[in-house]
Amino acid sequence: MSLLREIQEATTNPNYRLADVLRLSKILAARLSHQELRNWVEKELNGYKSSDVIPRYRILKNLGSRGDFIGLFGRGAFIAPIPLFCLPEEFAASLSKVNVLQSVSAIENIVEQANNSGTSILREFWPADAVALFGSDIFEDMKCGQAWRDIPTNSFVAILDTVKNSILNFVLEIEIQAPYAGEAEPGTKPIPDAVVTQIFYQFILDQSTHKSIDKSKKITNLQQELIMSDNHSTNIQAGRDASGNISNSEISGVVASGDISGIVNNSISQLQKSDDHNIIKLAELLNKLKTAIETEPALPAEDKEVALEQVAVLASEGQNPKKESKFKPVKTAIAALKGTVAGLPAAAKLVKEFNQLLPLIGQFFNNG
Repeated sequence: MSLLREIQEATTNPNYRLADVLRLSKILAARLSHQELRNWVEKELNGYKSSDVIPRYRILKNLGSRGDFIGLFGRGAFIAPIPLFCLPEEFAASLSKVNVLQSVSAIENIVEQANNSGTSILREFWPADAVALFGSDIFEDMKCGQAWRDIPTNSFVAILDTVKNSILNFVLEIEIQAPYAGEAEPGTKPIPDAVVTQIFYQFILDQSTHKSIDKSKKITNLQQELIMSDNHSTNIQAGRDASGNISNSEISGVVASGDISGIVNNSISQLQKSDDHNIIKLAELLNKLKTAIETEPALPAEDKEVALEQVAVLASEGQNPKKESKFKPVKTAIAALKGTVAGLPAAAKLVKEFNQLLPLIGQFFNNG
């Protein structure tokens, strides 16, 4: 069983503890050579520090507080709800939420103990200093003996489920990009960092994929330079200026302008001059993909540029389909395109066009 399939099995098998699933994910992070995934796994396994940026699923909000109050002549109020508007605003705000810092193993133990005792609401007690400072200001003529926040047990269950579902979704998407990524040799990168980062932000941290693209743009640019410089006998040579714009590009001996669309047009035009019917068909498919990218309103301009660069790579490699060295840049370009499209709404026209065109484009290179 591949590592990706083993992780999928672990997330759906109740006999696996979540810590075991995360340890398998730690191996995957090492084989993907992806530091952000590795850091996230470590924090889930060992717990977060108060100074860390806490994932949203670990922040519990809208929590209520209760307390026991004692007054004169035997008066009292026990397990009484505490109206937070009686407290200073900054203190009330901190009491209505809590950051769960514990490791997943600790959270699992909390849930197990609560289930064994039939407890559906857990208590987190206020600090003694807070009780002493504000305890007399909540109810008239009464002092607070103890106070606590009510935390539903289901909130901890939800954290565990979110982590498990996030891992499953991440692994499923990685498998789409590269089915054998879990078996990658040390020192190799089965999927470009930019693509893994995008999947990580979307499925693990549940953040906008466009934000992750922005953060990894420099990585994507560098990756394209490496692909092009590794391709010694090839038609594409590209450099970048400090702003990330393509400069001094040459395609099949034809000097192109700094416009990426012009570069793609030139590379596709070289395919159209071929006597091979399959290469002409590839030119038609890539031209359709280029048009779909350029006309997609949901795709930011910088992402269009990155996507068009991948089309240029595919067009260049298509000019010599029997070349043995073509597979690395082709696979990398296709993976980068998948990563870009993954951030779009499912109803976007580009997503539909991409799903139709990619299998046909991939078939050309597989048969070549």
